[in-house]
Parts: sequence; structure tokens; C-alpha cells
Amino acid sequence: MSGSAIQTILTRHLLIALLVVSSVLCSQAQEKKEKKYSKKDLPAAVLSSFQKEYPKASIKEVSMEKEKGVEYWEIESADGKVKRDLLYTSDGKKAEVEETMEMSQVPAVVKTTLTGEYPKGKVDKAEKVMKGSSVTYEFHLKDGDKSHEVVIDPDGKVLKGGKNAKSEDEDEEEEEEDEDGQG
Repeated sequence: MSGSAIQTILTRHLLIALLVVSSVLCSQAQEKKEKKYSKKDLPAAVLSSFQKEYPKASIKEVSMEKEKGVEYWEIESADGKVKRDLLYTSDGKKAEVEETMEMSQVPAVVKTTLTGEYPKGKVDKAEKVMKGSSVTYEFHLKDGDKSHEVVIDPDGKVLKGGKNAKSEDEDEEEEEEDEDGQG
């Protein structure tokens, strides 16, 4: 066998090994991401921060995920009609809040942008998303037979979604095609 033939075989074997390893790692990451916990599993600092800030809220679900080496605890909660998904670091610092809201609570400039983008759209869910000092408004809506996710900043600028964006259904189809290796 020539040197280049051996090199080709070794390269193929290395690629196969890398694919196997990455597949196993992705599978493990997915398992960690989906693992559910209970309230008693929360670090004391996280539970204390949550209870101090939202004393009347009840915890519906708890999960934990690691992102870029940082452990985040997610609490899905209900506080009357308001549903909140909160993300905390293990030391109890709040990293993100997604909070449902009524359309009557959405700032006028944001509503104007949304109705300009989807005049016939029916909003299924409206959320205020807070990450540090950053605030955005996220909407899940139906326009005809298509689902859309639209993110708008407090000044009325569309950050995601909008007239020229694909529907959620089209995005999901493309993601599935990419996963199947056809996209």
C-alpha cells in the first residue's frame, strides 16, 4: 500500500471515531439538559433568591443545564396568572427572566410594530424577557395557518421574526432537514 492510501484510511478512521465521540457527547449533553429536578434539589442560594423576590409564586418545575461551563438552574413558576421561567446561577444570581404578560401591558410602540408586521395575527403568548439590563418582548402568534415567533425591543425594532422571516413551522422543517443531513 502506498503512503497516501494509508493516510486516506487513517483519515477515514479518525473521522468515524470523531463522529462516534461527538454523537456520544451530544447524547450525554441532551440527557443533562432534559434532566428534571425537584424543589429540594435547588441550591439554597437559588431557592432563597427565588422565594425572597417572588414570595407568592409556586414552583412548577426545576431543571439544570450547563452552558459554557456555567451551571444554570431554571425554575418554572406560577404567580397568579403570571407564569415565569427564571434562570439562576448556582450562587443565586438571576441570569434571565421570561414572564408572561397580557397584551394590555405591552408598550404601545411594541404593539404598533407587532400589528404592523402581522395585522391579522393572533397572539397566543406574550412574554417580557429580561437579561441583565436588557429587555425584549417575545410573541408567539398565528397568522393564517403559520406560526411565528417575533422578538421586539422596547423601541419597537424587530429583532427576530417579522414579515420577511420564516414561520416557526418552516424553521422547524429546516432544522429537521439539517439534522437528517438533507439540508
